[in-house]
Amino acid sequence: MLRLLATSDLHCQLLPWDHHSDLPAEGVGLSRLAGLIAAARAEVAVSVLLDNGDFLTGGPLSEDLAQRGSVAPGAPHPMIAAMNSLRYDAVGLGNHEFSLGRAFLHDSLADAEFPVLSANLCDAEGRPLHRPGLIVERSLPDETGQVHPLRIGVTSVLPPQTALWERHHLGEAVTVSEMRATVRDEAARLRAAGADVVVALAHSGLEPAGTAPDGVGEHAARAILGLPGVDAVIAGHSHEVFPPEGAASPVPLVLPGAHGSHLGVIDLTLARQGGCWQVVGRRAGLRAVARRDDSGRLAADVADDPQIVAVAGPSYQGLRARAAEVIGETSVRIDSHFALVRPSAMLNLAAAAMVGHVASRLGQTDAPLLTPVLAAVAPARVGGRGGPENYTDIPPGPLRLRHLSDFFPHPDRIVALDMTARGLRDWLERAASLFVQLIPGQRDAPLIDRDVPAFTFDVVPGLAYEIDLSAPARFNACGGIANPGASRIGALVLNGRVLMPEERLVLVTSSHRAGGGGGFPVPPGAVLTEASGAGLRDVMRAHLAAAGHVAPHAGPGWSFRPLPGTTALFDSAAGAVAPDAAIEPLGPAPGGFHRFRLHL
Repeated sequence: MLRLLATSDLHCQLLPWDHHSDLPAEGVGLSRLAGLIAAARAEVAVSVLLDNGDFLTGGPLSEDLAQRGSVAPGAPHPMIAAMNSLRYDAVGLGNHEFSLGRAFLHDSLADAEFPVLSANLCDAEGRPLHRPGLIVERSLPDETGQVHPLRIGVTSVLPPQTALWERHHLGEAVTVSEMRATVRDEAARLRAAGADVVVALAHSGLEPAGTAPDGVGEHAARAILGLPGVDAVIAGHSHEVFPPEGAASPVPLVLPGAHGSHLGVIDLTLARQGGCWQVVGRRAGLRAVARRDDSGRLAADVADDPQIVAVAGPSYQGLRARAAEVIGETSVRIDSHFALVRPSAMLNLAAAAMVGHVASRLGQTDAPLLTPVLAAVAPARVGGRGGPENYTDIPPGPLRLRHLSDFFPHPDRIVALDMTARGLRDWLERAASLFVQLIPGQRDAPLIDRDVPAFTFDVVPGLAYEIDLSAPARFNACGGIANPGASRIGALVLNGRVLMPEERLVLVTSSHRAGGGGGFPVPPGAVLTEASGAGLRDVMRAHLAAAGHVAPHAGPGWSFRPLPGTTALFDSAAGAVAPDAAIEPLGPAPGGFHRFRLHL
């Protein structure tokens, strides 16, 4: 039997610590995952350890290291040192690997003792910029005890949208080919080179339920698994878990969560047939580093690996000290507990910073503005796949440097778009895909479509509009058109005036959104380059420094269209307090959440 051990989306989460809250986080950390890896290796004679990308960047520690220029003279990046100690056999690149620049990536990988793969990240002539694949050599006895060589082919791909999302760092000359076609060609090449088994590291999630696995979008894991010559797929990118915890699957595909929450385990039973190894049995599952007790609290199943703790400890201590710097003060609690069902004070504060920055750059600091400047913002931490601890909850008092990541979790830049009110309405239609369609009078239906990431729920503070949940969503979970002509968004009202469809405005957003992230409809040529470039966190920090003291409030804004007699259920954090009587607390829910009933 061959055992494939898989990690994905580690995001430089070396230790079980939540940098946002500055508190322990029992359910994450490569230091905890190390114990599961050791145990899983010890159970079998032959195993391979693989990572599916977004291992190096996308977290506070990696950004802190990049901003300071280095770890220490002559010292490797702590994530690379930790992965070296665990003896990874191959690692694929994810889209976030480029978020801190190619130079940082190159310098960090210089000390890697494992091969780094990416088959579809190419130069202008279509040549891969990294090693596209390799064959890992092992030996395996057959049923008679005779030992034969086993050659395991491994290739890696990342979403083609990476070329847009990271255009600022990759440049125009870098292209990213379609994942499914690349894996098909690379699997054939590896087979021709003698691979007995081929594993695809697909930095890609599962296609949403009800959609055909065509392999074209950023989520293409099932389509890749269906390719001839591909025996197993290590997926990721979406931070989902598959198979469900505690379940075994005959499908050789795993999504091992994020930040070191799970270890993916795929067992391939092999037999000699015609002088070659053939896969005759498949079994896949996940192993979690922590479990929830009856109260919903996480408790770790494994201890920290002392070697990884020693490697990561100094960097973590330095980051905590720097992240504690006070950059402002709030007189009210700032949280994201109900940001998916009510206008949010937190998002209003973020939008004010973005609008103020762009308006000043456009020379529109005098009221009234000649062209409306509005900001589209989405909550970053609202439970979901990140669990009940994944909420922003900043008490009244000092606002610290670490809190900037609650507003903007990635080092995206601010971008201004020239668009019409009609285009903005289409934008909001995409955001409203988060919600399921409700039948008027229906009781206690689920409110949130679990296939749609909550971070795609853009709202526009200062703009009043209704979302009609009795209408179908126009866009699907990936941003494609599902129901042409469907409309959930009512009239757009700004300062008491309905915006006309062709009326022009400036929409401030992130470089990720402007580059296609989330599948939002960005009009061609809409980017106002003279108003873009600053980091969103830098803009937020400057806004807080100028204000000194803030007291953000939700104020009027978007709302659900009333549906009398209709209720829907959603989950939030255990400590969430309902903001109004239309939100009824129901008590604990599975997974450590608390459930609420929304009266529409």
